[in-house]
Amino acid sequence: MTDPFATLNAALSGHYRIVRELGAGGMATVYLADDIKHRRQVAVKVLRPDLVASIGAERFLREITIAANLQHPHIVPLHDSGQFDDVLFYVMPFVEGSTLRQHLQTAGALPLPDAVRILRDIADAMTAAHARGVVHRDIKPENVMISGRHALVADFGVAKAVSQATGHHTMTTAGMALGTPMYMAPEQAMADPNTDHRADIYAFGVLAFEVLTGRPPFTGTTPQAIIAAHLTTAAPPVTAHRADVPPALAGIVARCLEKFPDERYQTADEILGALDSALTPRGGIIAPNTPARAKRGPRALVVGAFAVVAIAALSLYQWLPRASRSTPQASSAAASGASANEPKSIAVLPLVNVGGDSTQEYFADGTVEELTTALGKVPGLRVAARTSAFTFKGRRDLDVRDVGEKLNVGVVLLGTVRRNGDQMKVSVQLMDAKQRTELWAETYNESVKNIFAMQDSITRAIVSKLSLTLGAGALAATVAGRTNNLKAHDLYLQAQTYLHQGTEPALRQALRYYRLALDQDPNYADATLGVSYAYSYLADAYMLPLVAYDSAKVFARRALALDSLSGDAHGLLGYASFARDWDVTTADREFASAARRSANSADVHLLMSNLQCILGRIDTGLEEADLAMKVDPLAALNSFVREWCLYLGARYDDVRVQHRKTSALDPSFIYLDWFPGAALREQHRYDESLASYAKAQSLMGEQPLHGYAITYARMGRTKEAREILTRLEAYAQRHYVNPMFFAMIHASLGDMDRAFAALNRAADDRTVLIGGLNVWPELAPLRGDPRFGALLKRVGLPARP
Repeated sequence: MTDPFATLNAALSGHYRIVRELGAGGMATVYLADDIKHRRQVAVKVLRPDLVASIGAERFLREITIAANLQHPHIVPLHDSGQFDDVLFYVMPFVEGSTLRQHLQTAGALPLPDAVRILRDIADAMTAAHARGVVHRDIKPENVMISGRHALVADFGVAKAVSQATGHHTMTTAGMALGTPMYMAPEQAMADPNTDHRADIYAFGVLAFEVLTGRPPFTGTTPQAIIAAHLTTAAPPVTAHRADVPPALAGIVARCLEKFPDERYQTADEILGALDSALTPRGGIIAPNTPARAKRGPRALVVGAFAVVAIAALSLYQWLPRASRSTPQASSAAASGASANEPKSIAVLPLVNVGGDSTQEYFADGTVEELTTALGKVPGLRVAARTSAFTFKGRRDLDVRDVGEKLNVGVVLLGTVRRNGDQMKVSVQLMDAKQRTELWAETYNESVKNIFAMQDSITRAIVSKLSLTLGAGALAATVAGRTNNLKAHDLYLQAQTYLHQGTEPALRQALRYYRLALDQDPNYADATLGVSYAYSYLADAYMLPLVAYDSAKVFARRALALDSLSGDAHGLLGYASFARDWDVTTADREFASAARRSANSADVHLLMSNLQCILGRIDTGLEEADLAMKVDPLAALNSFVREWCLYLGARYDDVRVQHRKTSALDPSFIYLDWFPGAALREQHRYDESLASYAKAQSLMGEQPLHGYAITYARMGRTKEAREILTRLEAYAQRHYVNPMFFAMIHASLGDMDRAFAALNRAADDRTVLIGGLNVWPELAPLRGDPRFGALLKRVGLPARP
């Protein structure tokens, strides 16, 4: 009997052996095959013969190579592609499971938690692909594989490769739609040459409608009738077919299905953010095994948000409310020995917003922040960080000598601002901090449109008075990243105000305002950098780190493309590269660039300190923490991070010495007694450890401290340890808790299987804390297990000597 696959096997030249046909779609027939060389099963997709006859095979293969570079947990990768005579094929892994179409045909509409989880995976895949310039053009249930609990999207870039090869963006000469009518965006159906990634967002909306209701939003007896409905008929609300869909989720679907691209979500990442909000009690859905992100105020940002990021990622001290920050009366002893009143050093204090219009506070604060940033780029000038300078905000009894001593600066800039519509009046004074004498003063009565000229004038005056040199390159650096669009600038200043508030709603508002600014000026580098910061701040707390850091990377790269002088962008790119991909080489390179460009950035130094300490480079991490403290001497966070670094270096006596400095800066700092408690535990001083944790717990509120449980376990008091573990697990049903903390508790209790399960969840999440596998003393019981070596290899870390 003739082998029906003989011709095809001959075409595949011995690389693959066809086992059976899996199915046929609009563009290709799919076969299960054996990959002979690699001894694995794969899916070989062979393009239809009539399609092959109408396209340029060489161009198709060139275009599809772009898709081969996509690597993401929710994207089915492309292994291979090729041509033999009239056979044009590409190869993907064989994914065990079923397609979403088969799932829908079998089970109908999905339960809400399952639906949200699958939709989130698809949106995650779209976010990653779109960030790399790859548009799917045929998002539909047939192209979504369900493997276990997760969804993987197949055929990214294939439809585009076909369209590029044929030169037809909607209909090929073979009469086949590139894109499926049931899921085709109006602009795609109309062959609009400007069709972009937002067509995928529309198709996602159609798919989401079907996942939630079991039926598509538009039907018809012919493809033309379905396309006509997409073009002319408003989509019905999801709730018309399923009453239990919460309004938040129904709203996401409705917005995706807007007829005009500008009225949809503009990025798949925005969909991710909206779905994350739907994963909370406020949104009405709790996804299984997915801790809900509850709305929390800045004082309650505890482990899920502030601690994870403060300990391991970002300089988020500005997240704390002003009442809990260091005060001007706090000692500056943490400044690591820098000489007082350096002459080439300045603090830009908050401008007093006069006139009683509190709505303009953002304008006053934003102007100060921009001046601080510009002056920070002047060679030879050290500028006190915003966090420390803003501790003096609202002080009526201001003494510039006191400011100089506490911020370790020689001169102080202070003044007032009044804004009335499009007019502003800004009065500034440059004061010698030690002598309390005025060095320079100026009043600007200007239109707001001249704000940049005013800032440049102030910068040049300060440079002149301090006898510094501002060459052409330095001058370019002080203005880099700006926009000439006043509306974009105003939106950016509002975004900055939200960013510094730090709550989840505020951070999402910041993201919204940054994007609105970018709508006004897509090349606004500072706003692009702001998006990267917002995603970084949302990571680990309100967004899955895997998604958040990927987005942070994308926007940091974009910011660098727009402003190559941005040290902060290099720092964010370096940290996100480590957090997202465990790419230490890129992180080191980017941080070196950041240090050269942003010596005045406490954030950059703190990011570098965190990374160095995570990787066990303790001395280097301490040096970077000292530099952060020199620039930002009144920030308790900087001293706290130094405590943490000493702890990871097993310098437990030094932890308590540094702790006293942190406490002097801010006696109410939320995480004040974390590491003293841990250090005492590691020295087997268990009763003292428990007392320290008791103080920390009183500041933390309802969240049980994982360190408490570890200490009890070390004491042999397993009952108390497990009671805390149970409470923490219950808390994690309502709030995000980093899996690393569970791993540490399980390790201390000797539950090795559960400890490794938690560590692997942490690795899946891409939490930055996983990078400290070699240095966390809490993980010592796991290091002799072969699974620990496998985990080190997975995250690219060397085995501990």
